[in-house]
Amino acid sequence: MFKIIESDENITNDSLAKSGIAAAYGNIGVIYSRRGNYQDALEFFLKSLKIAEEIGDWEGIANSYNNIGNYFCLKEANYSEALKNYSNALSIFNTIKSR
Repeated sequence: MFKIIESDENITNDSLAKSGIAAAYGNIGVIYSRRGNYQDALEFFLKSLKIAEEIGDWEGIANSYNNIGNYFCLKEANYSEALKNYSNALSIFNTIKSR
């Protein structure tokens, strides 16, 4: 399943399709996280963030930062890094809300 998603990412230039791929990567990361596979979860959160940044999907960027914050909080107990990511997410969500 993951190879199909990666293949689709390489062939499409459609922002809507890429947004869906980024969301799927984020969801896969959440599944890995819930199963305790935090390193793979982080890998998918970072993939999601990269695509969201490429297409300017601000909600996707904020969601990715939030997920990355969860990783640093739950897995690494690196609260300063978690807070940095949560703050980035909150700032973006506030900007989106004020539009």
